[in-house]
Amino acid sequence: MWHEAPVALYDVAVTGLLLWPELFTTEPCTIDVCLDKRAIGRTLVAPKVSGTNRLLTRVDVDTFLNNIKTVMTR
Repeated sequence: MWHEAPVALYDVAVTGLLLWPELFTTEPCTIDVCLDKRAIGRTLVAPKVSGTNRLLTRVDVDTFLNNIKTVMTR
């Protein structure tokens, strides 16, 4: 189920990944930044079995939001 959050939760998502890694699915990938003048700064992501980076592909949103709510209301 897709949830619309009233605000972007980027920093909270990173914290959530560290606290509850079981709620997140990631895949290895490589990430490069284009330096060509036509597309400078463009991020290029490619799946790779032995990639050194992790691409977030899924989040258990309901549990994640419930955990965040519980922590923030303590």
